[in-house]
Amino acid sequence: MPGVGLRLSTPSDSGLIWQWRNSVDVRNFSRNQAPIPRASHDEWFARRIENLVSQPFWVVQHDNRPVGYIRFDSVSALDFEISLVIDRESRGKGIGTKALHKAVAEFTKQFNEYGLLARVSTENGSSLNLFRSCGFDEILSENGFITLRYKFSNYIRNSI
Repeated sequence: MPGVGLRLSTPSDSGLIWQWRNSVDVRNFSRNQAPIPRASHDEWFARRIENLVSQPFWVVQHDNRPVGYIRFDSVSALDFEISLVIDRESRGKGIGTKALHKAVAEFTKQFNEYGLLARVSTENGSSLNLFRSCGFDEILSENGFITLRYKFSNYIRNSI
């Protein structure tokens, strides 16, 4: 069915996700802006997708074509951090908003007792607007990044 969907990442996604992670615009807004060597990425990705049940990692699809990813990384005993990348050609079309709503709804089904954070560069206005529009509130600003926390009270209002 056409539209925006999510599917679990598989080993065959490694190359495409490496390309997205290494795109200049993604690196420019990352905490570590250095390019990611392919071998390092492949090792990280193989380990990362072993934990899909406890730390979801989805490929975002639009009209059945991969256009980005959303992953949830456990960053403490109480919190997960969300990372979202949409390829350049697919930005500005509402795909990120729909994907983020779907991912949060899926995450909340399994992990509703955990906090959900996003850390976004202060220079990345589009991402800041996206997270704010999807129910995330700013809780901290330091070192050029804003930390936002999802308000789970918005889950019912924003669920799909």
